[in-house]
Amino acid sequence: MRTATRTTGTGTPTRPAGSACVAALAAALVLGGCATGRAYRLGEREMAAQNYDRAVLLFSKAVSSKPESTRYKVALSRAKMRAAQEHFSKGQAYVKAGRTEAAIAEFQQAVYLDPSHQYAANELSKALAEWQKQQKQDESEMERLKRKAKEAAPGRVAPRLNPASNIPIVLRFKDETVQKIYDALSKASGINFIYDERLDRNKKISIDLADVTFEQALDTLMTMNKHFYKIWDENTILIADDNQQKHKEYDDLVIQTFYLSNADVKDVQVLLRTLLDARQLAQNDRLNAITIRDTPERVEVAGKIIESNDKAKSELIVDVELLEINRTLLQNLGIDLFGPGGGSGKSINLTYGSTNPVPLNNLDLLKQAGSYLIGPIPGVVVNFLKTDADAQVIAKPQVRVTEGEKATVRIGDRIPIPTTTFNAAPTVGGTVGVPITSFTYQNVGINIDIEPRVHHNKEITLKLKVEISSLAGQVSAGGGLTQPIIGTREIDTTIRLKDQETNLLAGLIREEERKSMSGLPGLSSIPVVRRIFGNTETNIQQTDIVLTLTPHIIRIPDVTEEDLLPLWIGTESNIALRGGSKTSPFGTTPFEGKAGEEEELPPVPGIPELAVEEAPPAGEEEEPLESAAPLIAPAPEPTPTPAPLEKTPSPGAQATPSPTPSTATASPTPKPPGPVSPATVFLNPTYLNVNKNQTFTVSVNIRSASAVGSVPFHLQFDPQYLDLATTGRTSPFLSQDGALPFVLATLGAGGKEVIVGLSREGSKPGVSGQGVLIEMTFVAKKSGTTTLNFTDISVLDPSAQRLPFDKQGMTVNIQQ
Repeated sequence: MRTATRTTGTGTPTRPAGSACVAALAAALVLGGCATGRAYRLGEREMAAQNYDRAVLLFSKAVSSKPESTRYKVALSRAKMRAAQEHFSKGQAYVKAGRTEAAIAEFQQAVYLDPSHQYAANELSKALAEWQKQQKQDESEMERLKRKAKEAAPGRVAPRLNPASNIPIVLRFKDETVQKIYDALSKASGINFIYDERLDRNKKISIDLADVTFEQALDTLMTMNKHFYKIWDENTILIADDNQQKHKEYDDLVIQTFYLSNADVKDVQVLLRTLLDARQLAQNDRLNAITIRDTPERVEVAGKIIESNDKAKSELIVDVELLEINRTLLQNLGIDLFGPGGGSGKSINLTYGSTNPVPLNNLDLLKQAGSYLIGPIPGVVVNFLKTDADAQVIAKPQVRVTEGEKATVRIGDRIPIPTTTFNAAPTVGGTVGVPITSFTYQNVGINIDIEPRVHHNKEITLKLKVEISSLAGQVSAGGGLTQPIIGTREIDTTIRLKDQETNLLAGLIREEERKSMSGLPGLSSIPVVRRIFGNTETNIQQTDIVLTLTPHIIRIPDVTEEDLLPLWIGTESNIALRGGSKTSPFGTTPFEGKAGEEEELPPVPGIPELAVEEAPPAGEEEEPLESAAPLIAPAPEPTPTPAPLEKTPSPGAQATPSPTPSTATASPTPKPPGPVSPATVFLNPTYLNVNKNQTFTVSVNIRSASAVGSVPFHLQFDPQYLDLATTGRTSPFLSQDGALPFVLATLGAGGKEVIVGLSREGSKPGVSGQGVLIEMTFVAKKSGTTTLNFTDISVLDPSAQRLPFDKQGMTVNIQQ
């Protein structure tokens, strides 16, 4: 077979084009593998230097290049966990230093890297709440609309009195009937009073109250006369005798279902039956929900109890590092004897060699030569041996465990242990015992059992049991069976540690020394001669175990300040929220808001779904990280100043207003927002003609945007037609006010999409209008028509709430 070659003008032969292509392809594969391995090695180097953020980026690049590698994925997970723990520790330090915004940034980074770190999420919520209090931020429009919708829902909200009626009142009556006092109070407040037909209104009492509200005066009169009132509507109340029969007749009943997120429904049912003597309860094990039917007051108390007890159990990760060091020292010195065929040479046999019998009357035959044999003649070997062997067993498991549960780690083998039993079997001559051998398996190796308890002061109690076992030998059990000899060392203890405190357990040292000597009797007892005519063997075995435990709390019960306050629930016969726990029939604060509702803080901003685990395109691992601008809490909006509203109570027969003017303040009622038009995220241009191998730029634009905080998206393209060249490092639209945006763009697994995360700093308000989100540069590879489309996109406000939007892709026509 001949291979055709071409010769250049200078006479130098050239290789065929096919060989050049194969060589180029092989080189590309080698370079790609080297780049992936280099990113992994650099990541390991950064992990050793405790640069965990950098290690996450490098390991992400390795995983993106080789997503099927389990080793790369495990390394990325470890780096993320270490980086999250480092950011969490910094956040705690910032909280102690009073730097709330810096703490929010660190906590958000921790949650980005490890979404399961519930402890960091709880601390983030608390930091955001503290920041909101500092900024006096008003609730968001979305939450205001939700609250209003809930209030307007029929059958969902109990009626309340008009807060305008809760005015300062002075009551001074002496020996007047209850009817007259109630009538005066009704005229002063503007609230209509209706009475039960059996109510005694001719009873005379004396009362002197000054500078009290209508609600306080009404409660005082109810207590004095053993009456109770029911709110009929916002302008009317009904008064009846305070007894069980009238409560059954007039008290409303409500049915409410509580969906439990953490507590067990059976435990909550026992709790409510014990504390409230609740009888009408139903549990739904499938939904982990409990439904209660009772009066609104008792249901409200039940809701408070459930809220205080439905807390997530603590969770922690325990880093276990176990090192077992074994050392064996063997020394064999001296002279030893051996026989033929490897047998022992320490015995000599003297035998009579003739095969004929020797009669007693002819013992002279024993004197014949050749009748005796002596042997075997032993050989001599000189032992001069010294052996020193070291072995190390290292285990570094990371165990995630919930409080009160037991975590078990088994590292090693399962060794079969034979057990023989005899069963009687009938035969012709009787019964015989038939042996039956069965095997049980025992774990041999490293066995660790951990049961934690997390205290409310962030300390951890660990019930620890560590067992280290190994196969030490075999012993004959008869019948051709052997039993294993298992050597075991066990630690069973209870320790208490702080969060991230390392405990060292060491000193489990075992040292065995065996010395044996063999030699010729008599000669081996002489001090100097025995070294020549004897053999000494020394065997020393040393074992040491070092165990370290480091717990990291990642979830704790979210116990708030409100949970620590006592819950005032009234008397045994009339259970309802009282004192500081009571909800006023006019609202929490009578002169604040239309319905007297307590103003709520806005919800905690969620974490945007950014693809932080992905790496930038190949070749950019040496660039500095750009993830140093985490999202922080949204900026505050100006709070409207309450306008004074003067009210003068109507004069009654015996009720006079307070000397001070009757004034009430109310926040201005917000106007309902108009309909918000959806934003549009589109590619510019929408249609483009390019030539093959031409480079072109596509801009991702947005228009009609309103209060946008972040825009994460995936842009899909066909790698047969297009290659991603570069992406922009900034977002003109999100940085239009000079704020530094968070920009992350990387090529997804398979090279079929671009994963982009765009976000403003959390403390900055959203931006509106239109502009360029990011620019991307592609290279046309193959002639034909292809498209670019958004496959996963969200438009979010600064608190990570979704905004309405439309999307539009583009078409690219590639010409030859």
